[in-house]
Amino acid sequence: MKEEKISIRYFGIKWNSKTDGKGIRTVIYLQGCNQSCPWCHSPHSQPQISPILLNPDYCSRCRYCVNVCNQNVHFIQENKHYTNSEACLSCGNCIEHCNNSQNQNSSLNALYLPTKETTPYELFQKVQPQLSLLKDIGGVTISGGEPMLQHKALNHFLSYCNSHQIHTSVETSGGVPFYYFKSIHKLVKHWLFGIRPVAKEYSKYVANINTVINNISRLSRLTKNITVRVPLIKNILDKPIQIKKIISVMHQNNLSHIELLPFNPYTDHYYKAMGNNFSLQGNCSPDNKNVDTITDLLESENIKTKIIQIK
Repeated sequence: MKEEKISIRYFGIKWNSKTDGKGIRTVIYLQGCNQSCPWCHSPHSQPQISPILLNPDYCSRCRYCVNVCNQNVHFIQENKHYTNSEACLSCGNCIEHCNNSQNQNSSLNALYLPTKETTPYELFQKVQPQLSLLKDIGGVTISGGEPMLQHKALNHFLSYCNSHQIHTSVETSGGVPFYYFKSIHKLVKHWLFGIRPVAKEYSKYVANINTVINNISRLSRLTKNITVRVPLIKNILDKPIQIKKIISVMHQNNLSHIELLPFNPYTDHYYKAMGNNFSLQGNCSPDNKNVDTITDLLESENIKTKIIQIK
């Protein structure tokens, strides 16, 4: 397979993460996801290409975007800018005509399309200088979205990393055919694997738990370098019965490391930027007592537990 026929899509790069694998990591977030978790803090990562994002603090309400968009994505009411992200074709025409979106620093743009498309080699060239600095103290982590959906392009990218002795981690929710894993597992040094036996009413939004368990069981026969990751979402994924299910899966596959991810309090940011409402209401974070109970339960089963702090 020739690389010139393969592209890779990503929507962000975090250069110095201490919470996404061993040591200090460069994290690349690949575009596209086959799930729609209600607590997702990157809803713009779910489609193959992100819709337009709006930062109203930098919008002057000049209406240029309203005038040039044939899809009626933009509208101004009571001097406030709104967007209809479902109608967006991600063409970027509004950005070209926006006086406040010409700065390459996206945080200063009124309008922004985060999805970038390039080749695996060009992406590697972009991050290689930083990876060279991290070579002895960390590496690269591929996250998403669901990065396994781009497993063919990922194979090329990880091959470049391996040829330069860069430590590689991949984060996945596990809801893809197993041959995706088999195609790249020799290139991955460490996996961050999500297990989410959610409350029944939310099961339609996440990967089928049986598929996930089957995949992690088969993957664990190939490598034990797997850390389980679980988002702790109040009343959705924080009950002892759910944690016991995860413990059972880990014991069955001789896995002993887990990371708990408390709810991200900044989750609604990208929903607002897309012009959507965040579906979950109220405080979605379990209280400290409940987190302590979960941690004690895991550690009583000889599972090494780490709580990832949101920064």
